[in-house]
Amino acid sequence: MVLAHSQFYDHMQSMLDEVHDKTSHDYVSEHAQLPPVDLFQLHFMYLFLHEQGQDEWEIEKTCIPMLFVQTGLDAHEMVTEDGTGDMTDESMKERQLLVLAGDQFSGHYYHYLANKGEVYAIRLWAQIIEKVNECKTDILYSGTHLTKAERLQQELKLKRTIVDALLDEHGAESFWYGIFALFAELGLVYQQFDGHPEQIEQLIKQIKKTLIEKGQPLLIQEMSPWLDHMQNNTLVIEP
Repeated sequence: MVLAHSQFYDHMQSMLDEVHDKTSHDYVSEHAQLPPVDLFQLHFMYLFLHEQGQDEWEIEKTCIPMLFVQTGLDAHEMVTEDGTGDMTDESMKERQLLVLAGDQFSGHYYHYLANKGEVYAIRLWAQIIEKVNECKTDILYSGTHLTKAERLQQELKLKRTIVDALLDEHGAESFWYGIFALFAELGLVYQQFDGHPEQIEQLIKQIKKTLIEKGQPLLIQEMSPWLDHMQNNTLVIEP
């Protein structure tokens, strides 16, 4: 796991354990393929909040709801858009479980924050989820009329919605938006758009250049293992 190289691994792992405890169900796991947790997004947001001087509780207050919401949204994305007429009973069960699991995962953010009296954060996440759903609607209505490049931009906008909203909330400088966009594009180009090796290599070079220009050794140390992982293994952001 790439996170194991981070000096913040123990804290990030404790957050992952807390989310896993709430979202792990034997019956669901037996009958449905659940989405992996977006570890890069967690690591990225952790580094940003740490750079902002936030303490562990403040970091948890952002990252744990983010994990709940993103995992829930990803579960919904895994639901097939095909009609249900030719589905087997097992396929129908998986479809239904993914919908229910996605709803439950997303709902955990509310209970987590409500138990801690974080009313403002609850409202913020409701607004973020609304933005995500608007992006999904735009993609759905666009159908198959977009070019490959236009489709990539729509998918990239969706991928960036949660992180960009959190960066907005914390008044982030442009570097953070830019570096996340590059990583997100790199992942999408390889996973969904069959990027050519030259295109992928160019994105990796651009990311390295951006990190070096930022001039913060900690960020280079923490983010470089993701690039090494992508170059040397499967070129995907997931572990």
